[in-house]
Amino acid sequence: MPNTMRINGNVLPISEVLYAGLPANKVHHVDGGVWLRSGEDVSPVLSENSWQTISRLASEGLASHYWNVGDEIDITLMTGEVLTLQIYGFGHDTLANDNIAGITFGLKNLMANSMRMNSDTVNTGGGWVTFDAFSWITTELYDQLPLDVKEVILPAKKLYNASNSIESVIVNVFHFSRSEVHPNPSSNTPHNQGGLYPIFIDNASRIKHMANGSGAARWWWTRSTHINGNNMMIMLATGAADANNMTSSVGGICFGFCVGDAG
Repeated sequence: MPNTMRINGNVLPISEVLYAGLPANKVHHVDGGVWLRSGEDVSPVLSENSWQTISRLASEGLASHYWNVGDEIDITLMTGEVLTLQIYGFGHDTLANDNIAGITFGLKNLMANSMRMNSDTVNTGGGWVTFDAFSWITTELYDQLPLDVKEVILPAKKLYNASNSIESVIVNVFHFSRSEVHPNPSSNTPHNQGGLYPIFIDNASRIKHMANGSGAARWWWTRSTHINGNNMMIMLATGAADANNMTSSVGGICFGFCVGDAG
């Protein structure tokens, strides 16, 4: 075992690292720019790692020592569509077993095709889980993900509003809520539908473009419903919030999922 460990550019004595809570059998060090871990190469460039490696470090609570919020990795859906994912946050979401997710990933931009949240404008008051897009994202879209990605996705407990009440649902893939992407409460929807992801720091950080960034900026759906009508809260193409559209309108799709059980 080496006597020192490099964390975020700082060389620390192993004694200090262990004191910070990292067990001895999980100590990492740097050799020629590549992080070494139990005989396995771990790159500080997120996209150079396998999903199994990402999942393991996320489960050990060590992912943030290697990578940062905003780091990117591409996936190719079974349809051939290429999408760029970013780290939205570390230790942010609650898993189905009430443990903490090591990493939450989300799209950097939007999918190639926009879609309706629902086939009509009728809102029964049941919220996101009653809409067509919920069924699509949790079944059809999930099935389109690469096998190595599906193997590491863990079901998460996500909050949504059914009118004024807050409900929860267990899902593998999800739209983001308004409160997860915008810090300021709205009078149009309950704000406590998940905490703000650290990737969203201003309006510019919420701007997303169609077709994985090659298209125009477009408004995109959240999973939060408007409390007084048949509308859903959206993020505008400018990155601003507090707008809403009918569920039968056609908007951009941004989704996310969780990797790693950090306990």
